[in-house]
Amino acid sequence: MIELIELTNRVAHTELVERFGTKGCIIAVDFYVSGAEDWSEMPWGFRSGNVLNVDHHAPVVEMQRPVSSGNLATLLLRDRPTMHGLSAQPNIQVKINHLDCDSVISAGLLSGLIRPEKRWEEAVLEADHFGGENEIADALQALEQERDYDLSFAVLKCLDEGLKLPARAEELLEKRMQERKNLAKIANAAEIIGQVALVRQRCELAGCLPALLPQAKVIVCVNQRGEDRWTMKLRLGNSSEKTLQQLVDFDENYGGRWNAGSNKRGGGTTITPEAYCQLIDDRL
Repeated sequence: MIELIELTNRVAHTELVERFGTKGCIIAVDFYVSGAEDWSEMPWGFRSGNVLNVDHHAPVVEMQRPVSSGNLATLLLRDRPTMHGLSAQPNIQVKINHLDCDSVISAGLLSGLIRPEKRWEEAVLEADHFGGENEIADALQALEQERDYDLSFAVLKCLDEGLKLPARAEELLEKRMQERKNLAKIANAAEIIGQVALVRQRCELAGCLPALLPQAKVIVCVNQRGEDRWTMKLRLGNSSEKTLQQLVDFDENYGGRWNAGSNKRGGGTTITPEAYCQLIDDRL
């Protein structure tokens, strides 16, 4: 059984157990459970009692690489092949809290809706890390903001069986592909400062920029907040060997994962975009 739960900034182990019980197995998929890195470490994530966290967001070195929850879910199925088709078992609960490509595919794998295949693993990596065009990734990513459980999993079934997508999904996919075309123009206009690309135009698909700027080890999208204050949205390029935390240690307002984040919540910065990119390039 797959259940879409509310999207919150913090989920605790105790909350999951209190809400869903101690019998059977609760699999928290593609969202970080607070403190999971202190649980028993497994090849596919972390385990504490009857709770499994199959997720690539944990703040550990092992997750600071191109890996997504769909890849971890595949590892779990290989580790325990008898778990394939576990949706038929009432004591197994698969929980997700959002509906991007990785969440839908991961849940689909762990619930037995789809079987492990290389194409699913490739799709989640393109969606989460590389940003290149991918039929599966683009179709599912286009639906994320709808937060429509039935539509997302209907599309997953269509992709699995090679069927025509529902009309709403086709509409959203067409919009996303148009945004990709616009993004190519934005990438062409990026300013290159050493090994850093500075993007001054607003872009909806910033996560797709690494595929369009292969020469950049870091991509900085800037938005001016005032006369002398800027918000920086950062994305690690596909060839960088360092994490963003290592590269923006000068910005106390930066927050995010090893490969993506921003200083928006911290209030931005007074460092000019050009100087900001130069500081990153110096660290590269």
